[in-house]
Amino acid sequence: MDFKFFQKPKPQGNMYLMFNMDDALINVIRWLQYHNWEILNSDTYMSQVNVPINNCFIRITSWRRYDDVGVVEIDYKVIEANTRPIDFTFRMGEMEFQRRIDITGIN
Repeated sequence: MDFKFFQKPKPQGNMYLMFNMDDALINVIRWLQYHNWEILNSDTYMSQVNVPINNCFIRITSWRRYDDVGVVEIDYKVIEANTRPIDFTFRMGEMEFQRRIDITGIN
């Protein structure tokens, strides 16, 4: 029998080492905007954006906007020392994405 209460909940978003990489990506974008750095192909260490993974960084490789459906799609890599990069794709509605990267709350 397949009962729902016996199943483990599926994690939301792209997970790596028990961290949601989509949330880390939002923090990276905020950090890059705040410091006025290029967003594409800039390596940003996760420890700089309050994700406690040492020697690991995120590189945003492409950014697409689909106006007809109002979706933002971002391809990024998580790169850790001595391992192969892991590719992720982030998709979110444009209005929600704009709300989440709003940098007015950053000190």
